[in-house]
Amino acid sequence: MYEIRPAQEDDLPHVQALVRARLRTLKLRGVARGMLTLADAERAASEHVVMTWDAQVVGAVTLIAHMPRRERTERDAAQPAFEVAFMVTDPAPGSEVLGWLLTRWAADLAARTGHVFIRARVPDSRLAEHFHTSLGWEHVRPVHTGTGSVYSLMQHPAVRSPALPVTEVGGFTPFPPECPARD
Repeated sequence: MYEIRPAQEDDLPHVQALVRARLRTLKLRGVARGMLTLADAERAASEHVVMTWDAQVVGAVTLIAHMPRRERTERDAAQPAFEVAFMVTDPAPGSEVLGWLLTRWAADLAARTGHVFIRARVPDSRLAEHFHTSLGWEHVRPVHTGTGSVYSLMQHPAVRSPALPVTEVGGFTPFPPECPARD
């Protein structure tokens, strides 16, 4: 059974290793870096929730309590949602289910806490397609940043999934909405 728990300080090297492995895999596939940087892993070490299998970190996610961004509509901003600010999973063969599990767990947590969606900004069209086809996210609309980049705004409905093969260990509180927005 997978376990999800708040990250601890000694998880940082494991999360960084996941990021490096995922970045290598993305580069080999010709996909942009996605939502990942090593700086994000370092900053988010205290914000992460990690997923483990046999005490080995196989995934990490940072959820921020409802944080409307300037590209969201008034309707979006009025809907309680978690923002997925960071997500990484082990890219090893056979680990394709990890992103799906983290998505379903986050959607379940959102539903249990009265949220309507989980949302993310996805910077690469191939990654956005993966979020849609493999993880069940909906494409909301593209957003052009001031730097010329294009992101896909994605969302996934908050849905209970009580049968997930995931055990929560310890309490989890999403990072507060006062977090600075990342561009």
